[in-house]
Amino acid sequence: MREIKFRAWAKKDKIMVEDIELGKFDDGYVLDAVDCKNDTYIDDFEWMQYTGLKDKKGKEIYEGDICKFNCDWDGRDWKGVVGQVMFYESRFELTDKNGDSYVGLGRIYGPFNIEIIGNIYENPELVK
Repeated sequence: MREIKFRAWAKKDKIMVEDIELGKFDDGYVLDAVDCKNDTYIDDFEWMQYTGLKDKKGKEIYEGDICKFNCDWDGRDWKGVVGQVMFYESRFELTDKNGDSYVGLGRIYGPFNIEIIGNIYENPELVK
């Protein structure tokens, strides 16, 4: 069974947060996020879900990660493709800077096939 967890980009503080506690108060949901000074409400964050997969270095792959992969699938030889991890029609996919989507992340996944090289918040230039 796939582990369900999230990380979040703190919009005002401009940091990635993985240690978050959520609480309900009279004025809405408030977050206690380690290292955040300005972001406290749920809308202050961009949320990313864990795919349940890890890259070749053992790093957890989340939505919004930018990955490079090699794949020989269905007669196609994709080498060094860079794409953003996105959730689309019930599955995680990699979408490149041209908007081309590659097969579901689970199909190209292999311990030596995929590597996280950044994310869309800290390294947007990698997919532009």
